[in-house]
Amino acid sequence: PELPDFLSGLITVRGEVIPLLDLRRRFGIQSSLKKERIVVVWCDSEKIGLLVDEIKEIISLTNEDVIGPPSIFKGLKRRYLTGIGRKDDRIIILLNIDDLLTSEEKIMLKESEGIFDKDEESKKTT
Repeated sequence: PELPDFLSGLITVRGEVIPLLDLRRRFGIQSSLKKERIVVVWCDSEKIGLLVDEIKEIISLTNEDVIGPPSIFKGLKRRYLTGIGRKDDRIIILLNIDDLLTSEEKIMLKESEGIFDKDEESKKTT
């Protein structure tokens, strides 16, 4: 009940319970009717799942392909960006995964995972 509204739930990946975040809700964007995909990433030293609209492809960028966030992204929104990538004729927004959550949100999620871990342990011992 006290968790952020962009937390869609918890999922189990290879036996590990991880939080699932809805990026659209996180950024205040209306939900999509498209089928969503889950991308598992590291946020600080914890795994999280991110609900995304689609995954077109995986590409590699060099340092020369990336520039800092433009000045149009000021204040709070800018903290979510690592930079802007350029590949061929495409522009790719690079998210700063470690700053998707505030310190307080990270603590709340960690505590909620602990609760679920304890529930699973109690089921195994009974």
